[in-house]
Amino acid sequence: SGFRDLDAKLGGFQPGNLIVIAARPSLGKSALVCNIADNVASKYGKAVAFFSLEMSEAELAHRFISCRSRIPNDKLRKGNVSTRDWPRVVRACNELENIPLWLDDSSDLSLLELRAKARRLAASEGNLGLVIVDYLQLMRAEDPRANRVEQVGQFSRGMKILARELDVPGCSRT
Repeated sequence: SGFRDLDAKLGGFQPGNLIVIAARPSLGKSALVCNIADNVASKYGKAVAFFSLEMSEAELAHRFISCRSRIPNDKLRKGNVSTRDWPRVVRACNELENIPLWLDDSSDLSLLELRAKARRLAASEGNLGLVIVDYLQLMRAEDPRANRVEQVGQFSRGMKILARELDVPGCSRT
C-alpha cells in the first residue's frame, strides 16, 4: 500500500488477496484508495488498474492531483489555487503523466466486463501490480433477481478470483 503502518498490520498487499476498504460515509475511503494506487504505481513502478464506478475521470484526476500536490481537493475543484501553489499542481500533473496508472470510469460496469478489462491490461502491460474497484456496490449485477447482499457477495468473490488469477492484490472500497 505504501503506508508503513498499514503494511505492518496487513503484511503488505499480497498477490491473490482482496483488501476491502470500508468505513462510514465521508471518512476518506476514496482518498485512501487513490493514495494507495498512487503509491503502488509511483513507489513500486507497478501498473495499477483503477476502476471507478462513482467518479468520472476528471474527478479522479482532481483526486490524484490533490493527493500528489497536497492541495485540498475542494480548492482544486473550485479553482481556488493560489499563484504560489500552481507549480505544485503542474509538478503533480507531470508526475502523474509518467506513472503506470490506468483509470476506467465506466459507471455501468459488470463483474465480467471488469475482469475482461483487467485481464487485457495485465496481458498488455505485463507488470500489473494492483486492481482497485472504487465502490463495489455500484457494479451492475449479472443476475438482477438476486438480492443486494447476494450481489455484493458475488462481486467480492469475483474480485478475489480475479486477484488470484492475475496473481495481484485486489482492493475494493465499499
